[in-house]
Amino acid sequence: MGYWGHLVVARSTRPLSVLREVTAFGTPQDERPIDHDWRLLRVAGSSPSLRAAVAPLVAATGAPVLAAYVLDSDCAVVEGQTHIGMRWTGVLNRQIAARDYQAPVDDYDSPERAVLGAQEWSRQARLTPSEDLLRQAFTEERDSAEEIFDLLLAGLGIG
Repeated sequence: MGYWGHLVVARSTRPLSVLREVTAFGTPQDERPIDHDWRLLRVAGSSPSLRAAVAPLVAATGAPVLAAYVLDSDCAVVEGQTHIGMRWTGVLNRQIAARDYQAPVDDYDSPERAVLGAQEWSRQARLTPSEDLLRQAFTEERDSAEEIFDLLLAGLGIG
């Protein structure tokens, strides 16, 4: 049995788990610093909308936020928003999401648009994106959505 829940990444000097806005995602589990002031928080539960959960956290931190809803470690839907209003979406292990979970993948950005959105998100976060790593994250299939999420973070210039 794999992981079901959210992975939330934001730049914050305080633990994300103490912010009340995190409860929109569910119940905070474990948290760890990633790089500089970036933090990764696992949150149990499912939110009705990533967009609705991400926006308040962006406002609370004043910084870009990336969140993914992971389905049994098989695939994930991703939402990124910046503090100046830019947003993008994507799907990790897109074919598995559509085939095994009947996820409406066409409701999310295409892999190419996700790469472009992720690059812009990274630049607005004052990071240096890697187009090659981002392309891999949105096009390659791997055994673990969390492994692809780590690849996405590296492509965004985090970690």
